[in-house]
Order: sequence, then structure tokens, then C-alpha cells
Amino acid sequence: MKKQLLSVSAFYRNDQPDGIGISISAELFPPGKLEEIINQLFKDSDADWINHSYEENLDHYFGQLRAIVKNKDQMKGFNEDISDAVLVISCVYSLEKHGPLQSDEFNGIQLIYVK
Repeated sequence: MKKQLLSVSAFYRNDQPDGIGISISAELFPPGKLEEIINQLFKDSDADWINHSYEENLDHYFGQLRAIVKNKDQMKGFNEDISDAVLVISCVYSLEKHGPLQSDEFNGIQLIYVK
């Protein structure tokens, strides 16, 4: 039996006022769609590290996270529009895999699967 992705969470400085933590549930999509989105997102993020310099990627991904965190108080929720949640996942994934972000209880990506 193939495992199914139940949810994806991303955390960046989640213990700080200027941090963020988000989750996206597979229930928001048709079966298998969240996993398809996340797999493509990870491939695209990995390609950035091949096509751009390390410094450009750090500026890009940290800049996007800072912009989202700055505006997070104005967000109404990710259920209405998940684009910011997907962007946070992309940034945290990229910085954790290729950059300086160290995974711990306040930083990183969490993928929850069920068999």
C-alpha cells in the first residue's frame, strides 16, 4: 500500500515574534494533489540552487520569508488562499536543504504520511 501525504508544515523561527509556522492539510485538495504540488515545489526549489548563486538564493528565500512574516498579521488564513503557505514551505525547504537553516523544533519542514 502506498503511503499518502496527510499534511505539510513549515516552521521558521517559530519561537520568535518574527517567526512563522504553517500547515497545509491534504483535505483541502483532491486525493494525491497536495503531494503532487509539494513534489513539484521541491523540484523547482532544488533547480534554483543550480541556476542561481548561493548568495542570490539566500537573499531570495530569506527575503520572501521576511516579507511574509512582516505581513502575517494581515493574513486572514491559509484556507482562503494557500499561496503564502506554499511560499513559506518552498522557502523553508530550500533554506533547510541547501542553505544555513538548521532543522530543530522551531525551524524546518514536516511531512506527515499515513499508510
